[in-house]
Parts: sequence; C-alpha cells; structure tokens
Amino acid sequence: MYYTNHLLLANPTAFSPQSIYNQSVIYIFYHGKDGAIGYVLNKHMQSPTKDEISKELKIDVDVNKIYVGGDSDMRKGYVLHTTDYGTNGTSQINKDLSLTQGINILHDIQRGTGPAQYQIQFGKLQWEASRLDLEITTGSPVTNKPLWIPVKFNTKFLFNDRAWDDAMVEYATEQSQKLLSKY
Repeated sequence: MYYTNHLLLANPTAFSPQSIYNQSVIYIFYHGKDGAIGYVLNKHMQSPTKDEISKELKIDVDVNKIYVGGDSDMRKGYVLHTTDYGTNGTSQINKDLSLTQGINILHDIQRGTGPAQYQIQFGKLQWEASRLDLEITTGSPVTNKPLWIPVKFNTKFLFNDRAWDDAMVEYATEQSQKLLSKY
C-alpha cells in the first residue's frame, strides 16, 4: 500500500527521547514504488536561531513557525500552508494543504498577505524504494519493531504542536473500538 497524503505517527517505543523522530507526525507528500518523501509537522527547529535565519533570509521570521521538516536537504526551505494563498512556486498538495518554495511567500507573510496558517520547514524526509514499507511493517534492524503507524490525513493535526499526542489518543480510541466491536 502507498501512503501518499497520509500521516505517519512515530511508534511510542521506537525512538529515543533525543531523536527528532520521537513523538513526531510526518506528512507523506509522495509514496510510490521508487520511494517516499515526507515532512515532519511537529518539531520546532532549535538551531540555528531566529536571528541567524532572519539574517540569512534578510527577513524577520517568527521563530514559532520554523520547523525541522527532516534530515535531508536541511539548507532548503519550504513553506507548508493553507490553500488560501498561491504564487509562483506554490503546489497544492491536497484540498487543505499547499507547499510553496521561494522567499516571496515570506515577504507576503510579513506584509499580511500570506496564508492564514503556515509553517516554515527546513529539510525533508526521503526513503529509498520499499524502505518506508519496511519501517512501517517490520521496523529497522536496530529496533526490530515498526517505526511508524500510518493514519489517514486529517487537517486537525496540521499546524498543531500537540499533533502526536492528539493523533495517538484518536488512534488508540479507534483501535479500542475495533477490538470491542468484535465482541
């Protein structure tokens, strides 16, 4: 099964507390036979600082909107945002979410003409062919347990720093109801 436009919840016991993936929610932008691409939705960037980013971008950036999208292409920035905004470099991902590359969106945000909700992502996640499938079903050679719990995309987990907690409660409730319905 391919998980494009799904969310992955980090297995609560799969990652160390220091790992960026511990309690992470990942949006799967693309998943196919040649691999997968995704973005971590709920991990604020700790470093570099707001001043360093603002200086490099030559624009004032709200540090509360800067996230680590993943461990690949960390110097490349993207803006995930609501679909109420579009410009050159904008791709609508689904009916609720768009992705824009380029600095113009940051200028528009600063002017108050940007999207209603957004987060600036540095980096992304990439998986080679069939690697994500293995991480979902059997895990890694180190953990020998599934790393990710795939769930359907739901907008309530976007732009939500408590996304993992909220999604895990919902997932556990659904699983409990499934078990109870068998009896």
